Amino acid sequence: YLTEVLSGVSGVLLPGGGSSIHTSSYAHVSNYIYELAIKENDAGRVFPIWGICLGFQMLALMAADGQPNLSQCDSYNQALPLELVDDWEGSSLLGQAPDNIVESL
Repeated sequence: YLTEVLSGVSGVLLPGGGSSIHTSSYAHVSNYIYELAIKENDAGRVFPIWGICLGFQMLALMAADGQPNLSQCDSYNQALPLELVDDWEGSSLLGQAPDNIVESL
């Protein structure tokens, strides 16, 4: 079922929520999507995954091959700028973004 659904989209958003990133259906499906995205990207077909909150934690865990990567911190109401890496202009995500959008990052 997931393979069929994913064949009709050009990327996936992993949303936030209150599920386990280790043992839930959310974790199982996220891992499946991640592995599919790796195969697609390796084949030269861009298939981005965007994670918000829990989704980002899930992506970090999968990128670390399941190794725990969260640590306790005491940071509240701290907005930090996005620091773009060299050659970001060639990326699929921001490469064609208008200047005013990039400047606001």
